[in-house]
Amino acid sequence: MEQSRPSAALFDVYLRLRPSASAAGKERFLDVEETRHAHQLPTHITIKPPADDKRKRAIEKFGFTRVFEERCGQRELLENIGILPILEGVLGQPGREGRDGLLATLGVTGSGKSHTILGSKSQRGITQLALDVLYRHTAPTLVDADYSPSAFSSLCQADVSEGHLLTASNFLDSIYYGGDVSYSRAATPGMETSFMSMPAGPRRNIPRVSNLANHPHVEDIEIAIDRDAEYAVVVSMYEVHNDRIYDLLASSSSSAGNKQQQQQQQAKRRALLFKSTEKSPDRKVVAGLKKVVCSTLEEALLVLETGLTERRVAGTGSNAVSSRSHGFFNIEIKKRARSTRGIPVSGPWTTSTLTIVDLAGSERARAAKTAGATLAEAGKINESLMYLGQCMQLQADQAKA
Repeated sequence: MEQSRPSAALFDVYLRLRPSASAAGKERFLDVEETRHAHQLPTHITIKPPADDKRKRAIEKFGFTRVFEERCGQRELLENIGILPILEGVLGQPGREGRDGLLATLGVTGSGKSHTILGSKSQRGITQLALDVLYRHTAPTLVDADYSPSAFSSLCQADVSEGHLLTASNFLDSIYYGGDVSYSRAATPGMETSFMSMPAGPRRNIPRVSNLANHPHVEDIEIAIDRDAEYAVVVSMYEVHNDRIYDLLASSSSSAGNKQQQQQQQAKRRALLFKSTEKSPDRKVVAGLKKVVCSTLEEALLVLETGLTERRVAGTGSNAVSSRSHGFFNIEIKKRARSTRGIPVSGPWTTSTLTIVDLAGSERARAAKTAGATLAEAGKINESLMYLGQCMQLQADQAKA
């Protein structure tokens, strides 16, 4: 199916319909408009009030960049939401710097946002699929920070966010083995379980990559890269919880003895600031993040799994595992000219970032049956989503002016 290309609009909006287990025998209130050609994806839906509607609501029509119906799979989504052109843009055209890209999910709690972005035990999400495509094409040109101290040092100097850079092996050693965070060439640990099936216990199990979902496959997907450049992939993760920013890779609960201790340690986490730094005077960044240089897909998946275990979740009346924070997964692409004819590279790294955001879902307290701290979280989530909507509307209005 033809890939969608970035439009002239400020942003593209895609609608994915989630299958409803309780829809059997019930009147369908939503219709997807048919397209003129069989190979085209629909772009409009019609919402009609139920037959017994006493408020006499009007029939409403909504337009989107694309509409994906309930039978749509993760692979079809990957190919048609513009993420592949975004990846190419982040990598940059030959001889040029890359540009930043953003993919975010928005919807009510329980609508399937996290499944789309992060997948499940049997299917990979857009994040894992995008990482797979990225590493398949850049593998021959990636620097290995574990075995190139000079490259790792130059990456540290190129970071503008006052971050703490580590190699993947160094980071994983510190999380799972309690090792120090000095420069390390240790082998990457294996994985035995996924965060999606991780049992509660006194210590986090060391996961195994082979047990993670590996479908759908993306071996046949092609993207363009600058073959005269060398790249480095730097991963960071953070969440916005109750209007504060927390580093998901600054592990707080990996070795806690029980759930109560884990909650106490999470409560002591230090919030980070969104601000300008000495190296980024004209642009605000999340300062002080822990960042991990990942030279392989396996390393990136390990870092992703590790960070997700730190994210705030809770059970509500609307969703058994509801995200209580906005999660940000950042893939920084460092790029510079490759060495040729044995001449070492001395040019600076340029940086572009693909940011994948799993926004917490809006919810009604009565339906979600929230109370206490969970109710307060819901209030902050709904408030932040309202402000986001206002910002998007303002940007759209300015683009039309």
